[in-house]
Amino acid sequence: MAQIALTVLLLGLSALGGRAAQPDETLAFLRTHFRFSASELRDLAEGRATVRAMEVTDGREIAIAGAVRVAIPPAEYARQLQDIVEFKRHKAVQQIGAFNTPPAVSDAAGLTLDRDHLSDLRNCQVQRCDVQLSRAAIERLSASVNWSSPTAAADANRVFREILTDQAARYLQSGDAALMTYENHRDPLVMADEFRAMVDAPPALLRRFPALHQHVSSFPRNRAARTEDVIYWSKEDVGPKVIISLTHLVITPVNDGGPVVFAATSKQLYGSHYFDSSLGLTLLLRDSDPGSTVLLYFNRSRLDVLSGFLGGLKRAIVRSRGRSAMEDTLTRIRARLPARAIAK
Repeated sequence: MAQIALTVLLLGLSALGGRAAQPDETLAFLRTHFRFSASELRDLAEGRATVRAMEVTDGREIAIAGAVRVAIPPAEYARQLQDIVEFKRHKAVQQIGAFNTPPAVSDAAGLTLDRDHLSDLRNCQVQRCDVQLSRAAIERLSASVNWSSPTAAADANRVFREILTDQAARYLQSGDAALMTYENHRDPLVMADEFRAMVDAPPALLRRFPALHQHVSSFPRNRAARTEDVIYWSKEDVGPKVIISLTHLVITPVNDGGPVVFAATSKQLYGSHYFDSSLGLTLLLRDSDPGSTVLLYFNRSRLDVLSGFLGGLKRAIVRSRGRSAMEDTLTRIRARLPARAIAK
């Protein structure tokens, strides 16, 4: 639920008055790949957001899709999405910034650890830490921060910014091979393995777009043509904890003759809490009105809170709340993008 609420803030949507028909190929795409029902497609045509949970094979996963009509053309939506810092501006996004190429620590100067993060890091040890980190990161913090010093908070902030910057730089050079292996608990978790397993498991929707799938999976090798890459960090209140994350955003045009005009992915490279892996897929589809877009957003996440005792019950609760959170967010921010397009 946390990541669903977090990533859905990317959508920034607008309602359209009245009822309009979508092209047949767009409706067929939504029915075939996302199993939208006739009533859900009717809601979409009438300007309402429609949201549905999708089946997954791993009990730790939640997958939810949402669609809505947006009152700007696909190219304008894609253009605004590239400015991710402005695009994600919302009260839940406490801090955010994009890394340059090559990344510099100054790119993360706006990031500050909250009281909970500082408290968790103070007691952080390998295999015993409430913040998801690699062994190297945990040992680096332990060696660099004297928690009895009056400068402890400032030192911890500096080191954490350095860790995120180093992670961004290594990912740009080596891709998934540079992602962390979390060793904050007894059983290590290899982020690259989690991502591959999640993306390839049903519903393997990213494979519907081979060039984008290859770009995301083999980055920085085999980059797709005309594709925009943005690496950004954020600090977001998703409740009950604030999450610090590092994300690779990819935006690319789709020229396969189908209804999708642009596709974008948001691949989590690091998350301080909850998420073993997460991927968002945004699709901009043709609408009957060339000045508007049918926007489809799909998110699937593996959450550590869904494993273990009562995992099945937790999953049902999180999935239900995730659907409500996505629908509420879509409805609440519908007017955002057209206003920004006019003001640009």
